[in-house]
Amino acid sequence: MKLKTLFIILYSLNLFVLTLVIIFLLEYKSAYSNMEQTYISKNHSFLLADELRQSSDDLTRLARTYVITLNSRFEKQYHKVLAIRNGTRPRPTNYNRIYWDFLAVDGIVEEQNKNFQSIALRTLMENAGFTTQELDLLTQSQLQSDTLVHLEEIAMHAVVGLFEDEKGNYTINKAADSKLAREIMHSDAYHQSKISIMNPLNKFFQLFEYRTNLTIEKSKIYLNKVESFLATIVVFFILIMVTSIVIMVKRFIRPLIDLKKSMWGLSNNDLHTNIPPITHDDEVGEMIGAVRIFKENTQNLIISERRFKLLLDSIGEGVFGLNKQKKFSFINPSACDFLGFTSEELLSLSLQPIMYEDGINDISEKLIGRKQSMGEIQLQRKDKTHFYAEYVATPIIDKDNIAEGYVVVFSDITERKINEDLLLKAKDSAEAANRAKSLFLANMSHELRTPLNAILGFTQLLLKDERLESQQKENLDIIHNSGKHLLNLISEILEVAKLQAGKIEITNSSLNFHVFLENILFIFSSRAKEKGVAFYTNDFKFLPQFIIGDEQRLRQVLFNLLSNALKFTQTGSITLNVTYENNQLNFDVIDTGNGILEEELQLVFKPFEQAKSSKDQKTGTGLGLTITQELVTLMGGKISVSSTLGVGTKFSVKLYIPESLNAEIIEKVAKSNRVLADKYMQKFKVLIVDDIYENRLLIVQIVQYLGFQTCEAENGLLALEKFKEEKPDIIFMDIQMPVLDGYEAIKRIRSGSENSKIPIILISANVFEEEKEKALEQGANAFIGKPISESDVIFTLETFLELEFIPKAKNTPFDIFSKDLLLHITPEDKALIIKAAQDLNTTQTLSILMKYEATNLNSVTYLRQKTNDYQFNELISFFS
Repeated sequence: MKLKTLFIILYSLNLFVLTLVIIFLLEYKSAYSNMEQTYISKNHSFLLADELRQSSDDLTRLARTYVITLNSRFEKQYHKVLAIRNGTRPRPTNYNRIYWDFLAVDGIVEEQNKNFQSIALRTLMENAGFTTQELDLLTQSQLQSDTLVHLEEIAMHAVVGLFEDEKGNYTINKAADSKLAREIMHSDAYHQSKISIMNPLNKFFQLFEYRTNLTIEKSKIYLNKVESFLATIVVFFILIMVTSIVIMVKRFIRPLIDLKKSMWGLSNNDLHTNIPPITHDDEVGEMIGAVRIFKENTQNLIISERRFKLLLDSIGEGVFGLNKQKKFSFINPSACDFLGFTSEELLSLSLQPIMYEDGINDISEKLIGRKQSMGEIQLQRKDKTHFYAEYVATPIIDKDNIAEGYVVVFSDITERKINEDLLLKAKDSAEAANRAKSLFLANMSHELRTPLNAILGFTQLLLKDERLESQQKENLDIIHNSGKHLLNLISEILEVAKLQAGKIEITNSSLNFHVFLENILFIFSSRAKEKGVAFYTNDFKFLPQFIIGDEQRLRQVLFNLLSNALKFTQTGSITLNVTYENNQLNFDVIDTGNGILEEELQLVFKPFEQAKSSKDQKTGTGLGLTITQELVTLMGGKISVSSTLGVGTKFSVKLYIPESLNAEIIEKVAKSNRVLADKYMQKFKVLIVDDIYENRLLIVQIVQYLGFQTCEAENGLLALEKFKEEKPDIIFMDIQMPVLDGYEAIKRIRSGSENSKIPIILISANVFEEEKEKALEQGANAFIGKPISESDVIFTLETFLELEFIPKAKNTPFDIFSKDLLLHITPEDKALIIKAAQDLNTTQTLSILMKYEATNLNSVTYLRQKTNDYQFNELISFFS
């Protein structure tokens, strides 16, 4: 049996017997208390019965004394005895003792007790717990006492000349009759009444004594039984305790003493110490077995230490041990070789001599601590040279969590440090080159966007001039489109620079996915039809309407993939499949173009690279797919490509895009050819600040065309003066200017509390995201990148001045030109134009309109503009 089980059994048995002892002790106490209570009750009951007898005697004595002496004091005492017995007067203290006899002498003051309650003797008897028979005898005795009281009252009234009437009241006055009173008090009737009181009282004493004696006897018998049981249990408890001690000595203490001797011998490295035999299959036996195993393990450990020492001596890394005083406790040969000391020399030294100090008071603290540490440190050889070492220091912790020693493993990394320094310098050079490249691209973007701002802006303004001939407008369209193409190339190069510099962040928000797809499909289906290529897409009405994503980057990815497919597909079709399941959005763009060779697929995502099969056919920077891949990666997705030469190519994009239940979609609508509504009586004024004349002129012409007054400044300092003089409603300000730049100008304008609300729009050719964030942080309300478009200006004015713009009347010439043009166009051409507009076929529409340029050049020019802007609904309405 296991000691644990044995302990539980003995403990439970001892606890059980002890519990019995306690129970019987409590029962003995209870029985003794009951018997004691019986004695107390008996005594109390006797006192009550004796009080009845004593009160009767006291009444007799007081009545006789009064009859003889006529002393009113005895009459009063007589009535007090009656009042106390009947409960109409409080009981005096110690009333159960001899009381009225001590008041017989005149002059003794009666004791007053106001704290006791008034309670009748009969009530006390009823509350005393008497049996019915006993109570009846007491009641009978008291009733007889009341009869005796009546006789005593007759005698006491007779001595003062009062006698009873027919109703029993003492109202008859006669001569005092002391003789009658004495006769009554000593008559046979009086003595007979006295006997009638004592007879039931005597029977009560006999009956009560018998009952209480019987109860006491039973209590004594029960108490003796409890005493016998208690003595038996105590003896049994002692036997159990002695037995438990004997068992514990035999099974636990004696084996442990023998085991202690054996362990003491083992602790003194006496491996010949005898181990006690295992006599029982219990915990002590297991401990003896463990000690035997310990003895065997110690023997094996000695062998293992020898092997470990051989291993420690053979490893190439340095290993040494330290004690609390940082002195060497052991060291392997490799450590000796690294440090140039012998083992004996190091064992006599502390740690400090091998530490290379360079401005550090105690560099050894880096090596030693309460926790395991690792790192690099410089160690010093015996010849005072030093080397870099990589180390791992492990503390040896005792039971009190105090380090009692350390084991240090180190290796010489001087050569690695040299290589790391070379690598770090190379890395710094590469980063510097990358920063220089990014800075160069940013500066080039700024320098190129500045002239493009003028080219695109002024061509946009010139295209509004209705006085231009058709050929002039076409030339301006070519210039404008070429400028936009150049801007796209610059944007792609800058986008790659941003991606490489890690300056593009994904900004997710709710967007209407259905509208998003409809806009893209409308644009590319029109372009595909114009090129004669079929464009297919799956039904996306089952896709979620609102999703959470970066709308700008999603559009950029799809535009790049679809534009790439359209560029390299001459015949056949382009298919866009969009699916959504478990928050995963999948785009598949499939074309039937020439395809790509398998060995060239790895080049499609590299910057400035194109497959040979397409490089000679198409122009471009070769950055579109590079940007697409980087954007997909930034959004946490994957892009893949598969292609078959002569069959086509498929690009697949997988993105994690959660669905949005509530979407707040804010759309910026491009607006042009608009002017300020006539309802505004106030003339709004715009301050344009730019150090380049052409840039100022462009914004001046745009806002004047919209109906605004303008004022100009060529630097920030002049802008402050103009601001005070002209008090403009809004400011368009360049950032990079001489004398005072845009940021400082904003700061000074905002310094006045009355100027804190004026809208300030910063304009810059530097379109890096941090430039935009910095502009808003410096106090600007918005940021517009160059080149500036009329739509950006209108949207800004609408937003910050809360204005309404309407189409300019002279730019809607249908009513002016319709009669003349409709008179000359044939019904067949009219039907063909309506059909081409319904099919969104811009090529066919333009070819038909060109036939009528000689008839009405102005109308045809305007209709061609509508066609190029894809305003087919207005064309259909015009010709219907």
